[in-house]
Amino acid sequence: MIGGVIGAVLLMVILIAVIAGSGGESGRRTPLGLALTNITQQCAQYPDGSAAAYFVAPNVRAQFQPVICQVNANTIAAIANEAATPEYGVIGSAYEANISAAGANPERCSLFQNAAATGVVVACGMPDPATAADALFIAYIQGPGLFTAVAAPAP
Repeated sequence: MIGGVIGAVLLMVILIAVIAGSGGESGRRTPLGLALTNITQQCAQYPDGSAAAYFVAPNVRAQFQPVICQVNANTIAAIANEAATPEYGVIGSAYEANISAAGANPERCSLFQNAAATGVVVACGMPDPATAADALFIAYIQGPGLFTAVAAPAP
């Protein structure tokens, strides 16, 4: 119950941050960091990823629930470090089709990946099905436990 309340409060903070910084390839780093932090907290209580999956786009929750709890302190630190994990647009990237399949508009998404491109997180602003308000969701995630503070190449 408490985890749900914390998640709801954090979602409101993320919602405000997304609305405040909802343009193009910028403004998603901080709300994504908050979401990733909440994911680690949810996974500590529910290691199957069931609670943390809330932060994943609804169309792909079942697909990414098994890996969402691989998010760790290195993932959060790397995403927070702009030099280690630059923020890119999704259009024209190898992930554009995945994002469309997730029900997100690729123009409203940001791509973060590690230097080896084995750790990838795509965060998108999209309507929350529960409230219809704009919120940040993870539309694609791969190898979240593989992030480090090494500089990343362009996708």
